[in-house]
Amino acid sequence: MFAVTRRRFALYDLAGVLLWAGTWLTLGHFFSDAIVSIAARATALGRMLGLVIATALVGYLLVKYGRRHLFLRTLRTARVSPEALKRTYLFETRATSSSSLESNSFKSGD
Repeated sequence: MFAVTRRRFALYDLAGVLLWAGTWLTLGHFFSDAIVSIAARATALGRMLGLVIATALVGYLLVKYGRRHLFLRTLRTARVSPEALKRTYLFETRATSSSSLESNSFKSGD
């Protein structure tokens, strides 16, 4: 599409990989003390942190399940039977055709 040679593409790809990996390695190096501190606190909290995370996850899943259940229930109750649709369609068709006849009769009377 852009006519880039294989060698140039390989150089761009290598530069991108080095930039991507170098960025994360550098950030990891500078923030390694903070990462160790966070891991130590998480270990100290242990079960309590796991319980909080598990409770939050279960609560989230229950809310999602409840919303989905309510949404599906509204979809079930919002259905229209074929007979009701047929009656509505016939009523609208008759109303439209009678109003168009009335408008034509007024135009021809002028």
